[in-house]
Amino acid sequence: MKKGKGYFGLGYLLSVIFAILPITNLIFGVVIRIEKNKILHALLNILIFPLFWLVDLISIILHNKLKYLI
Repeated sequence: MKKGKGYFGLGYLLSVIFAILPITNLIFGVVIRIEKNKILHALLNILIFPLFWLVDLISIILHNKLKYLI
């Protein structure tokens, strides 16, 4: 797995598509935050999902990685 390239090392286009779809953004965001031992961030991602969805979408489009809120 490549580090820092979109969701789980996927390419830019697939990562943007997955970031746009709310359910995949939620699932991938929670899994990635749990992998990085950010349990509180994972819980907050579930509770205030719209904020995390917007920030993750911007992060993937601009940097092709989850750079913020991690």
